[in-house]
Amino acid sequence: MRVYFEGATELVFTENETNAPRSHGAEGSGYYKDAFHDYVVGGQGSAVNPAGRGTKAAAVYRLTIPARSSVTLRARFGGIPRNVC
Repeated sequence: MRVYFEGATELVFTENETNAPRSHGAEGSGYYKDAFHDYVVGGQGSAVNPAGRGTKAAAVYRLTIPARSSVTLRARFGGIPRNVC
């Protein structure tokens, strides 16, 4: 499957791994499943994988939405064409 995000500012990636250093003080390094929160809310750019790959992905939208307004965000899922491996 492929996913398309209309108007996304960027795509960010991380792994689906629990943040062991944060959750129970264990040693470790990597890109953890809480990276999206750290990146978007905490502004921590190093939380997401700069190589642009991982087992989890998120579209980032940087929007200013005035009061009493709305915005529609569109995503589309589609199959991989048959001639692509």
